[in-house]
Amino acid sequence: MKAKLPIIIVLLVALILRLFQLGSLPVSLFGDEIDVGYHAWSLATTFRDYRGNFLPTYIQSLSEARAPLLMYLTAPFIGLLGPSNFSVRLPSALMGVASLYLVYLLTNLLFPKKEPGLIAAIVLAFAPWHLHYSRSAFELTTLFFLTLLGVYWYLLGREEPKFYRLFLFPLVLTFYTYSTANLFTPILVVLLLLLFPPDFKKVGNRATALSLTFGLLLFLPILYHLTFGAAAGRFRLINIFSDKKIIDQVIIDRTRPWVVNPTLEKIFHNKATTFLAAFGTNYLTPFSTEFLFISGDPNFRQSISRFGQLLVIFAPFLLVG
Repeated sequence: MKAKLPIIIVLLVALILRLFQLGSLPVSLFGDEIDVGYHAWSLATTFRDYRGNFLPTYIQSLSEARAPLLMYLTAPFIGLLGPSNFSVRLPSALMGVASLYLVYLLTNLLFPKKEPGLIAAIVLAFAPWHLHYSRSAFELTTLFFLTLLGVYWYLLGREEPKFYRLFLFPLVLTFYTYSTANLFTPILVVLLLLLFPPDFKKVGNRATALSLTFGLLLFLPILYHLTFGAAAGRFRLINIFSDKKIIDQVIIDRTRPWVVNPTLEKIFHNKATTFLAAFGTNYLTPFSTEFLFISGDPNFRQSISRFGQLLVIFAPFLLVG
């Protein structure tokens, strides 16, 4: 029990930080949180979303299509506690604390001799970005929790092969959580298989086949939405290749009054170079000092106003890492 006491204290502190005045800090629900609350209330009372669809595998809101898992997770809390700011945000807060424990377990699994899991949990407990998202009904906290759980079960499978049967389920559920998973999760699974090759023979062929079959069946509804349905439309809406501003910028650069050689302009100003520059900017910005330690995300819905995503005291350790 003494060995567990430090992590228990960290989890209790994290729980207090995430539950204290949860209904009023942030000061009001964001539009996306209100949407989650209405869908969850409708699901809890009628088993339909607020547009009347029975137990949908992808949810159509008033303005866009959304992955449904957060609404389903929120429905029992709203059903039991009633519709309120607190009940809408409570699932994210609890998953935020659960993620701390998974970080603790996963870190100790990767570095068993150093036992740095407690330090990792403390860092995450006070990280501004994680505090912010754990206190808001956004999908990122759910996505983070499921990703950690899937990775932990996969790596644990090297010591206890039965966990190989389980790791796929939380990773498949990430596709029902947030559109980022459509690109990130497949890459993550490939990296896990390459960096930590599994020994599925220890599990047993029948158990492995059943696990993969169930995982595939769980994936089929979202695969349809990703290919033909609402999820495909959502991806087309948010990816940079659909950004009309980028195309407009290419046209402007080619038609400026001082352009002397239009052919030469096409070499420097075209779709390929412009999209590559946009991708590079989007990729590198989250690694900048301003984003990480000074001002954070310029969209205050995604960060604490005028405060970095990480505490400044973490900077030296980030450089060492």
